[in-house]
Amino acid sequence: MSRSWFVLPAIAAVLVVACSSGAAAVSNPTASTAASLVATASPSTAATASPSTTTTAAPSTTTTAAPSAAMPSAPGASLTAAASALPITAGEPWLLFGRRTADGSGQDVRLVRPDGTGEHQILADVPGDLRAAAWSPDGKRIAFVVRDDSTDGTIWAANGDETGAAKFYDGRGDGCASVFYPSWSPDGSKMALVCYPADDKHAHLAVLDTASMRLTTLADLTWPEFLDDPISWSPDGRTLAFSVLHWDPTNQFLDGSLVATVPADGSAKATRLTAMTEFATYPDWGADGRIVYNTYDVGNMHDPSLVSNLFTMAADGSGVRQLTNAKPGSALRIAEPRWDPSGARIWVSVREGGARPHLGWVDPATGKVTSIDAAGYGAHPEPRPHP
Repeated sequence: MSRSWFVLPAIAAVLVVACSSGAAAVSNPTASTAASLVATASPSTAATASPSTTTTAAPSTTTTAAPSAAMPSAPGASLTAAASALPITAGEPWLLFGRRTADGSGQDVRLVRPDGTGEHQILADVPGDLRAAAWSPDGKRIAFVVRDDSTDGTIWAANGDETGAAKFYDGRGDGCASVFYPSWSPDGSKMALVCYPADDKHAHLAVLDTASMRLTTLADLTWPEFLDDPISWSPDGRTLAFSVLHWDPTNQFLDGSLVATVPADGSAKATRLTAMTEFATYPDWGADGRIVYNTYDVGNMHDPSLVSNLFTMAADGSGVRQLTNAKPGSALRIAEPRWDPSGARIWVSVREGGARPHLGWVDPATGKVTSIDAAGYGAHPEPRPHP
C-alpha cells in the first residue's frame, strides 16, 4: 500500500481504526540479523514548560541564512555507501529531514545543523526511496524506511556517519506487507512502528522488541480511519501518542483527524484525546509531559488555502493551549512539530500557500516562527537527541 508524503497528492487508501485492547504478540525468526542494530538509551533531558497563555500573537517569521561550511572526510562505510561528508560528533546538534529528489521521482534523507549550515544528503547509495528517518535515543544511529520495487516499506538502520547501513525489519514474518514510521523507545529496547497488512483494510500500531524481534500489536485501525504519521513515545516510555486520520466516503480527502494515546505494553485500549473535527495530527511528547501537535495534516491535506497551527495539551487531553496563530486566509502551514531536546524550541516544517515546505522552529513562549535556510526546502524535521 502506498504511503503519501509531504509533497505527494493524497493517495486513496483502504484502511484504519478500531483501536483494540488485545495486544497480540508474535515472534519473528529474523532476530539474529537485527540484534546488532539495537540502540542504546541516552540520559533524560529536561525541557522547558509549555507557555501559560491560551493564544499567542500571530507569528512573525524570520530567516537565518546558511553560511558555507567545510566538509571534512569521515571513515569509510559498510554496504556500498560512502561515509557522511560531515562527521557526526558526540554532542553536536543535527536535524534529520526529508526532501523530494531533484527529478521528483522519490525522496531522500538529509542532515543540517540547526543554524542551517552543513546541509547534505546522507545514505545516497542505499538503493530505493528513503523516508521517515528517526534518531536512536543516544543520537548515534538512524532508522529509516526504504521503498523499492519489492516493498512499500522496509525499516533499515545505520550509524549517524552512514556506516553499517543494513535492513533492520521488514515485517513479513509478522503479516506486514510493509512497515513504516520507526520510532525508538527512550531506553532503546523497543521500536514503535506501523504495520500495513496486505489486505488493504487494516493498519496496525505495533511495538517491536529490538532484541527478540517480537512484535506486539497495540491498535488495529480499520478504514475509513487510517494511520499515516510518525509515532511519539512518552518520556517514561510507557505510552505512545499517534494520530488517526479519517477519509471521506470517496477516499479522496480527509474529513477529520485526531490525536490518541495507547499504553506501550498493550494493557489498555487507545484513548482519543481530541475530537475528529479538530483535525489534530502529528503529536510529539515533550520532556515535561505535554504533547504538541498541529492541525490539518500537511501530508494528506493539500488545499493551499488551509492554515495549520501548533497546540499543546496535557497527556490526558486537558489544558489545550494554542502556540501559533496563522490567520485564516494566510495559507500558512506550521506543521510536523518536534520538540528540541533543550525544550527551548519546537522544530517544524513551514509552508506558505502552494510553496514547497522549509524547515523552521517555533518559540514555545511566544509562538514566533523562525525559518532556517536548509538548501531551500525540506520537511519532517527530527532533532538529534542529546547524548
